[in-house]
Amino acid sequence: MIEAQLITVPADLPSLISILKKFNISINEWGKGYAKTPQHLFEELKNHDSYLTSQNNELTRRVDFVDINVLGFFDGKKHQLIEEKQVFNENTLQERIRTRHYATGAVSEKIHIGEQPEKAALRALAEELGIRNDNLFLQPTSTTQTKRTSLSYPGLNSEYRGFFYETQLNPSQIVKTGYKETQPDKTTYFSWIEI
Repeated sequence: MIEAQLITVPADLPSLISILKKFNISINEWGKGYAKTPQHLFEELKNHDSYLTSQNNELTRRVDFVDINVLGFFDGKKHQLIEEKQVFNENTLQERIRTRHYATGAVSEKIHIGEQPEKAALRALAEELGIRNDNLFLQPTSTTQTKRTSLSYPGLNSEYRGFFYETQLNPSQIVKTGYKETQPDKTTYFSWIEI
């Protein structure tokens, strides 16, 4: 078997599209429904959140990620945070909404290349929920590795390596009405459910 070859980060979006075409990956369904756009993939590669490899004439997107199950105790009951939805800002008449339901945590973030998983988890809590506390206890729960066709980028095989954590927020960190992360291309909403 031929060893996987790392593909250099494309210089621009047209270069990325050329790479996808070279490997016969159609982008016709990208940017529709659940799928992200080629621009999203380009930004992901440029920010070193993922990388591309080729092996046996197959292109694979490789992603390391952290997933954090966030718990909180308030109103006399235990709660779990969930990602309610993502609303994409695409300057169209009809907004595109993506809902995801994870079996574990609401907070999921790609690990930058060379970043330690626990540091990525703390960064994710700061970026997505506004919780900045290096003393927050993160309990590692498991790791996984899977390979499948990407839901975000149809037709592109993706290999995922996940690091799973659980944390219990302090009362001062809990926002009972939930959290909102606003990015240039989308807004993500998080809410609590009683468990």
